[in-house]
Amino acid sequence: MLKTHTLVLSDLHLGSGVCSTEAVLKAITKIDYKRIIIAGDLYEKGSEISWQNRAILEHLKTTQKEVVIIKGNHDPSPKNHFWQGLPRPIKGFSWTAGNKKLCAMHGHQFDRFCFIFDERWVDKLFLAGISFACRMQANIAGWIDGFHNGFSRHVIKRAVRYASKHGYDTVICGHTHKPAHLQINDPKHRKSVEYINTGCCVNGLCFAATISKDGRTELLSIPIEQQSQRQIIGFA
Repeated sequence: MLKTHTLVLSDLHLGSGVCSTEAVLKAITKIDYKRIIIAGDLYEKGSEISWQNRAILEHLKTTQKEVVIIKGNHDPSPKNHFWQGLPRPIKGFSWTAGNKKLCAMHGHQFDRFCFIFDERWVDKLFLAGISFACRMQANIAGWIDGFHNGFSRHVIKRAVRYASKHGYDTVICGHTHKPAHLQINDPKHRKSVEYINTGCCVNGLCFAATISKDGRTELLSIPIEQQSQRQIIGFA
């Protein structure tokens, strides 16, 4: 069994119908950790939770581990009944591990166009269009991948700048659905920042970050049966 101090997942989108439930349950029950952080978009607001998804919620509600939930842009208001029995969602979480100062945020704070997808019908239409384009024409799929890469780089740049400005050695985000583990220099603040994006846990994909007590970090891909070969973009 893998042992770590802190486990981070993001973008589960419970209720959306595309949560990689099997892999999430494997991660949260088979990895031995002291603290679990859900870095945003645990729930697709306004959706119905399936009985499979409820197993994830029940584990988070009943576990004896420390549970930290960060609010994402698709999560409901902290006053919503969905959060009953769960820790109150917060904007961000920071801690120290070894000689590192770390912070975890959802990442939509660094996305200037996030508000466009606040309407569920816009988000669903966008995702349906992307899925159709990826199936129909390779050149369109390539353009979408390029757009996704550019969007991800934009979020990385702003997240690193934020971390450097506030003295963090490591910043962990979700939101882009694009996993990454990078060491980036910020010349403005003359600081090197470790950037980790925990990708998502939807559409046959599931990623997680582990942080040991002494600050060692790792980005994991949680295997599941028939894992998708193409990552579907979601700005959820």
